[in-house]
Parts: sequence; C-alpha cells; structure tokens
Amino acid sequence: MGSGGYRTVSGLVFALVALMHLVRAVRGLPVLVGDWQVSVAMSWAAVVVAGGLAIWAFRSRG
Repeated sequence: MGSGGYRTVSGLVFALVALMHLVRAVRGLPVLVGDWQVSVAMSWAAVVVAGGLAIWAFRSRG
C-alpha cells in the first residue's frame, strides 16, 4: 500500500472515531473508566481533534 492508501485508511479511521464521539456527545451517553465518569466535553474535544486529523489525512493524500 502506498502513502496515498495509508492516508486514506487513516482518514477513514479518524473520521469513524470522530463520528462515534459525535454520536456519544449528542446523545449524552455515559462512559465510565473505572470509577471515573468521562465528561461529554471530552467527546466534543475528541470530535474536533479526530475530525481535524481526518481532514488533514484526506487533504494530504496528494
């Protein structure tokens, strides 16, 4: 697989992660890590970061 294929797969993975965090944030689904409940704000931040990485991967395919 060339670098274009790698970037496409990376972009798809990051887009999927962003979509899953978006669904969690919109629905307000609870997430527990041990005894700690993860804030919905963390998912909003993850949407921005993962979405940005997905866009970057797709735009850099060249």
